[in-house]
Amino acid sequence: MVASSCRYLRPTSFPSALEIGIVMIRLGRSSVRYQLAAFPRGGDRPHVVGRFVHVYADRHPADQALYHPRWRQQCQNYP
Repeated sequence: MVASSCRYLRPTSFPSALEIGIVMIRLGRSSVRYQLAAFPRGGDRPHVVGRFVHVYADRHPADQALYHPRWRQQCQNYP
C-alpha cells in the first residue's frame, strides 16, 4: 500500500453495522487504485468514503515489478 485516504461524512460508531462498497478505479502496470464507501445497513448515503493504492513489489527492490499475468487477468475480468 503506497497511498490511502479516508473522509468521514457522517458520524458512525461501534457497534453500528456498515455495508462496504468497493470499486477498482484503475489497473496500471504495477499498481491498482480502489475507492470505497461505507453505508449504514440499508442506507443510501455513505458515512465514510476512501481510496487506496496498492503497488505490486518484487522481492528485489531495484527491479520493476509487474502484476503476474494471471492476477491481472482476474482483475480485468472483475465486474
